[in-house]
Amino acid sequence: MASAKLSTTVRSRFGKLLRSTSGNATMIVTIAAIPMIGCIGLAVDYMRGVRASEELQHLADAAALAAGSATSVTGTQTQQLAQRAAIATNYITDSVANVSDIELVGEPEVTAGPNTIDVEVNAKVKGSFINVLNAIEDDSAELGGGGGVDEAGDSSSKDISLRVKSKVGFSEDAYLCLLSMHASQTEAIYFQGNSEFMATCSVHANSNATTAIRTWGSAEAYAASFCARGGWAGSGFEPDPEGGCAWVEDPYASMVLPTVGTCITAAEAGLPTSGQTSLTSDGAVVKNASYTLPPGTYCGGIEGKTGAVITLEKGIYVFKDGDLKLAAQAELYAEDGTVIYLSGPTSNLDVTSGAILKIVAPNRSNSADGDDTYPYRGWAFLQKRVAGTANTLYSKGGVNIIGGFYSPKRNLTIWANDVMNNDSTYFPMIVDTLNMNGTSTLYVNLDWDSADLDEPTQLKQAGKVFVSQ
Repeated sequence: MASAKLSTTVRSRFGKLLRSTSGNATMIVTIAAIPMIGCIGLAVDYMRGVRASEELQHLADAAALAAGSATSVTGTQTQQLAQRAAIATNYITDSVANVSDIELVGEPEVTAGPNTIDVEVNAKVKGSFINVLNAIEDDSAELGGGGGVDEAGDSSSKDISLRVKSKVGFSEDAYLCLLSMHASQTEAIYFQGNSEFMATCSVHANSNATTAIRTWGSAEAYAASFCARGGWAGSGFEPDPEGGCAWVEDPYASMVLPTVGTCITAAEAGLPTSGQTSLTSDGAVVKNASYTLPPGTYCGGIEGKTGAVITLEKGIYVFKDGDLKLAAQAELYAEDGTVIYLSGPTSNLDVTSGAILKIVAPNRSNSADGDDTYPYRGWAFLQKRVAGTANTLYSKGGVNIIGGFYSPKRNLTIWANDVMNNDSTYFPMIVDTLNMNGTSTLYVNLDWDSADLDEPTQLKQAGKVFVSQ
């Protein structure tokens, strides 16, 4: 009897429980919260992966930049590249070790080339909410560039795999041997005709014109590099120029130019005051004769007519209100430390094809400390920083200049129909613009040791390092 009563009571109470609806909302919310928490966990882990991928990319870029910009590498090129690769690898390994959320998978892959550093890094972020809730069943989440990481033992199926890549380009320190200062001139550096420009150093145009540097016709131009603030055109460059470069200030803007003194007299110059060979207020004229002229200020300039043979001694020659002008078959020799200063808007260089011009600038051997030429070591031609007519330098093989040409406000036109500067070891040019034409070759070197000069640090440009990928 008691047993039957108990059974009836149990059935009654169980039926009442089944008929009851109180508490259903709590049960439904509790059950629904499980996938909701899973989604939140998945989102949290995904954001952890995104942040980790961004941080890993930053580390890869920084490692490649550190390797590309390293200045302490030594030895052969192969040894230097190995040292750069080690710098990038160590940077990544040490940096990731200090990041709690990222674990490397394998070793970073670093490839060092002559001008590039390529870095690829595989890593993982261990899942937290995802693992607890078993939200990811088989496939890893993947962030960054490239494919996922599947090596056995490297990555759990509940981890987030990361792969990032970085590429850095870099160049060694370089020296300018041609700098065009004009800010906007189209074809500020222009090679045309059948001319050939052969430089062992760098060429730069400050012009922001669409075509700031150009080759035309069969002209060819070779240099360590070509760079323009604007753009470039032409198929004759080796290597191709780079556009969008920065403005380069005149590296000799603070150089004090020579003093314009009183006009040298005919007696001081050793020339008569009349005749075809003379020195007057219109300048010194030498025709069909040989003269050695002393340094000083030549009002009206110096002109060598056909047949003239002029020798300039060591020192500074100032040309006031006149040119240095050489006709065909005229000869001028200034090979013992000579500086020629073109001091006014009407003072220019005018060398006709067929003339002979040999000049050696002051150097360590011919210009001692204290000499008036000492501040101008390395400079053969200087020109006042004012606008004026162009300088023209034509050559049929008789021009050889060992020394720089400084004319930041004037154009220089060079027309070579035979080799020019074949024996020159040092010929940097700072000009407003340069126009080269003709059928032969101009050599532009910057071998200061062979020219017995100190390193031209003002012309030095630091190597560039930049992220290219």
